[in-house]
Amino acid sequence: MTIRNAGPGSFDSRDRSKSLRNAKTVAWTIALGICLAILIRCDRVGRSCSRNGDCGPNAVCNLEINLCVSTLDENASPTIGTQTLREGIVGAPYDESLSASGGAGGYRWTLQNPPVALAWLQLDASSGRMTGTPLAAQQPGLPLTVQVRDSASHAAEKLLSLSVRNCIEGESIACAVALQSACFIGSQSCRGGVLSGCVVGQPSSDLSRCGSNCSSCGQGSDRCGDGVCRCGGADSCSGDTSICCPADGGAGCVDTRSNPDFCGGCRVACDSDRANVVRTCDAGICDYPCAANWGRCLPGARGCETDLTDIEHCGSCTNRCSVPDGGFARCEAGICARGCSPGSQLCFPETCFPLDDLDHCGNCTQRCPRPDHGLASCRNGQCSIACQQGYNLCGTACISNDDQNNCGGCGQICAIEGGTAVCSQGQCNRQCPVGFNACRFETGWRCIGDDPTHCGSCDLQCDDTQQCRAGRCVDCPICGRFPCCGTCVREEGQWLCN
Repeated sequence: MTIRNAGPGSFDSRDRSKSLRNAKTVAWTIALGICLAILIRCDRVGRSCSRNGDCGPNAVCNLEINLCVSTLDENASPTIGTQTLREGIVGAPYDESLSASGGAGGYRWTLQNPPVALAWLQLDASSGRMTGTPLAAQQPGLPLTVQVRDSASHAAEKLLSLSVRNCIEGESIACAVALQSACFIGSQSCRGGVLSGCVVGQPSSDLSRCGSNCSSCGQGSDRCGDGVCRCGGADSCSGDTSICCPADGGAGCVDTRSNPDFCGGCRVACDSDRANVVRTCDAGICDYPCAANWGRCLPGARGCETDLTDIEHCGSCTNRCSVPDGGFARCEAGICARGCSPGSQLCFPETCFPLDDLDHCGNCTQRCPRPDHGLASCRNGQCSIACQQGYNLCGTACISNDDQNNCGGCGQICAIEGGTAVCSQGQCNRQCPVGFNACRFETGWRCIGDDPTHCGSCDLQCDDTQQCRAGRCVDCPICGRFPCCGTCVREEGQWLCN
């Protein structure tokens, strides 16, 4: 009996931790930490699941987060499953495989201080296969300690016993010989306790003894024809398409790492009944990412039933577009867009305001002032103010017509220098003392008395030889021979006008 090895290929080399794309960071971190700790092939953390069948070997689906989590305990040591070793026969090829389970996988096998008498025995470190041809009988069996170490450096050992006997007179033992890249089956006969050479017969049809090395064809073949490993009617599989699987009534080479019809094995087809998904196979594990504009939002959902172009799930399961008061919302390319009906505008806090709203006149930041004694309005995006009767609009304020500084109009100051001024019903009444005239200058109003430039009235100017007396222009007295409007004095016998 041949005991098949349960090494990396059958244990966890295809194991994957899966999670939703939007799973919580802590779940992602834990899954990644496990992968790094036990060195299994977790090259894509975050794969989604809805049932245990979506997960790889040694994993289950956590429906709370739709995440495939490993059932492996990275802190546990592997266990050697082989209990006994097949007895060897002197001169006959020996072939036996060790098995292990548990731990982190990625097993490496070694023999611990094997006896010298078993020097003929060779152990393949990665597969656990022991081969060789014994040269002498060994009864009773010799102790043989085997060790397996997983990818997390946890090790286990087991003490076994290997015995070798001589052949029995007349016994016939099957053998195989490779000739010209093909394997032929023969037999060895026991004569006088010694096996004869292999007498070659027909080409092998046994998958376990085939090809140029008379060894197992492996997964690249489905039959042994004429002593050569084959897949269907062609050569055995190799390279990226190294697995031979039944297909189209025959057999063909497929890539079980990426073919969703043969994902991880010949008889493993990824689901075809999930809604709105892209059916894919990644590293031998079925994956069902959502198609464009679809999401897997419900716990335990097998497919992607949520429309991500809807405002309730815009671009992601959790992105809900808020609808502004008095407006509308829509989802555009996964981004929420909000708007208002014609004649209104969207302003903080997510509210549509009419364009003639006093607090949002023409734009969201323009506020129309509301003056006392006036009425504010917004038209065509512009603020306007109408003041009550008896008031004038000055800037943004309604000012009384009786205001001394805005008498009848903005900036019209009601005042007079040297007199009194009172604003009444928009009219400025200015009064000067008796004998003075109220005259307007560029700098304002002044009360003017006997001023030759404004004599008796604001626009009457006396001649150069006249003076203003009691509001009338009179000739200046003669000083010597000339009129003198100043002071006439005599100096050194002459009259001078100062």
